[in-house]
Amino acid sequence: MLAVGLPLLLLDGAFFSANLLKIRNGGWFPLLLGVLIFTVMTTWHRGRRLVRRQAQRDTPTMDDFLIGLSRNPPRVVAGTAVFLSAHAGTAPPALRLGLRSFGAVHQCNIIVRARTLDVPFVDPASCASWEQLSASFYTATLRFGYMQAPDIPAALARTAPPSLGLDISSVTYFLSDQPIFVTRRLGLALWRERLFAFLSRNAPSMLGTYRLPPAQVVEMNTPREI
Repeated sequence: MLAVGLPLLLLDGAFFSANLLKIRNGGWFPLLLGVLIFTVMTTWHRGRRLVRRQAQRDTPTMDDFLIGLSRNPPRVVAGTAVFLSAHAGTAPPALRLGLRSFGAVHQCNIIVRARTLDVPFVDPASCASWEQLSASFYTATLRFGYMQAPDIPAALARTAPPSLGLDISSVTYFLSDQPIFVTRRLGLALWRERLFAFLSRNAPSMLGTYRLPPAQVVEMNTPREI
């Protein structure tokens, strides 16, 4: 290994030393640009990891949520509600916030989890898995390829069980918007938390990402502190 690695190291060292002379003559700009891009990407990655960890810690499982509903039955309103969830088996924040605010659930509730796989395309015939949790709650896991534009309404209409009688034009989609509030908690440096909050405010909306009809969408705020 040393006999092979040492000549390569000497060769790379010679190229590196020669390019050091170019830093003063404009070579600093791509280095600075690379540092900025690296900082933004690592800040986004670490910030999202902190938010996910906090959400998983604070979010009950669907089993616990349904047990709570059975003990204290809420009012039931007509219609079908679709809740997007990032974590399998947990009660979406918008569902819990709606129950706490209005004291009611819909007649039919679908918890949707969208996944992007490491393949370019997913066969429409096998892109969804449905599970019935109770008389009024279902989960649907939708799978898309990384070359596909996720279309949740179309996927639900195409794969919903016939017994559900899903009318996709009358569905209401509940989204959880998570505005980030910067604190001095342990996590990221304060300036990186502010950068992450800025990036979160300017992240693409789920309406466009998942092709949700704006007239059928209700957004509910569930703030997060980092």
